[in-house]
Amino acid sequence: MKMYAKVFGGAAALLAAWPAMASAAVMSEPAPYNPNFSFVGGVGVIDIEANELVYQAAGSGSKRSHLIWESTSPVISAEMTARSEAGWTAKLSGQIAFSGDSYMEDYDWNARFSTNDGWNDWSDRSRFSETDLDHFYSATAALGHDFQVSDRLLINVNGGFKYTSVKWTAYGGSYVDRDVGFRDSVGDYPGGAKVISYQQKLPVALAGIDATYVQDRWNFGFALKGGTTFSAGDTDHHWMRDLRFEEDFESAPVLMVGGSVGYQYNERTSFFVSGSYEKVFTARGDSKYYDIPTGAETGGHDDSIGGDFAAATATVGIKTSF
Repeated sequence: MKMYAKVFGGAAALLAAWPAMASAAVMSEPAPYNPNFSFVGGVGVIDIEANELVYQAAGSGSKRSHLIWESTSPVISAEMTARSEAGWTAKLSGQIAFSGDSYMEDYDWNARFSTNDGWNDWSDRSRFSETDLDHFYSATAALGHDFQVSDRLLINVNGGFKYTSVKWTAYGGSYVDRDVGFRDSVGDYPGGAKVISYQQKLPVALAGIDATYVQDRWNFGFALKGGTTFSAGDTDHHWMRDLRFEEDFESAPVLMVGGSVGYQYNERTSFFVSGSYEKVFTARGDSKYYDIPTGAETGGHDDSIGGDFAAATATVGIKTSF
């Protein structure tokens, strides 16, 4: 996957599930300062990829269509943490990405021309360099508890919920199609014409740990979380065909991993660099079709579609405690 090289190559695999993974840093000297609240703000780059799949039939693993949506965009993040004297924590955090560089490819395997769904056996291919990231945002709420393992090591065990929404629109583009024969039709879509829009909505229940190790003024964070999607789905508009697809996914496993390095500037303020990787694994689902002008349902298929999602983020930022 191209996002690994883009985000982690320059950062030398500095990973963090959120910019605040260096939370609750405590200086060895002087005596520990234990604030009740902290705020983290960060800016960076996010690399996003979503795969949209249509299968040949219910229960089949052979693809009929595969759309790959990608973006590399600037991102801002924020997190607020409240901590009780008994060690309980409550966190609210979020990310918003802005328009950056986006791209989409659409592959089809027509049974008359393709013997399998291998990448070299496609019958139709469209490429859309003029693709916009319409929006990307995520929000997380989590409750946890701190465990002071040693003077230097703090572990927070936590669980909560996350919601992510991402949407793209592809314009113009070029195509290689099959008409009478195999890949015998080549052309371009009208410049600037809206061709396909795709949105994923991903609620996730998650649980995991955040660990912080302090050495003098430096702190090192690591996070590992797992979970599952629930009530996830997508909406797919094919504007030139006047078709809208509403699709519901089955539950899928989710993995989040990250780490950070921070420097404690003073008692209340620290600076950090961090990175994270999140993967929502492929889930299958059901699809219903609607006519865009009238909104009338025109058909549907069970167990006929699938999708996945991944995001890699690198950020720098500041944390303040009070």
